Amino acid sequence: MEWAKEFPEHIRLTPYQIERLEIIRSALAVSNQEFHFHILTHAECSKMLQRELHRLLKDAHLGMPDEFYLLQVLASRLETARISNTDLFGLAATFPSSVPIEDQRLVTAMVSLIRSRRWHTIDDLANAIADDEAKLPEYVAAPVDGRGATPDRADTSGRSRRLSARFEGCSLSRRA
Repeated sequence: MEWAKEFPEHIRLTPYQIERLEIIRSALAVSNQEFHFHILTHAECSKMLQRELHRLLKDAHLGMPDEFYLLQVLASRLETARISNTDLFGLAATFPSSVPIEDQRLVTAMVSLIRSRRWHTIDDLANAIADDEAKLPEYVAAPVDGRGATPDRADTSGRSRRLSARFEGCSLSRRA
């Protein structure tokens, strides 16, 4: 299963998940490249990334309050959103990339957001990030056609929605 090779370290799929996902990929006749990209951008993989970053931060900065780690994860994800010209909880719209991530007004806004939304754990924050990202316009690379898929070619066929619908029967969550 070519699509299951070379995932980043934070994406850990079980053999059972890979088997189930291959059945879906084959049934939909999706290319390995397109399916690999779809997995990489799946909400559960985003959550895996947030959890991995949280773990790395805890290892690097022992003994800090939990809010510190959550703030760092949120700041990291906000930087990614600003680089890709998307928003995250209204923060990127209020604080464009010209405002440094360490700007006190932005840090205060992020801390306020963490507290007001009652994100006490990395799972709280990771779920909220995934929910917020789900509101963004969907992008999935178009099938490779000799010229190759490029970032400006969106999927207009509805294939991405079909893939997402089929994923519901095969959880990518860490409990699967």
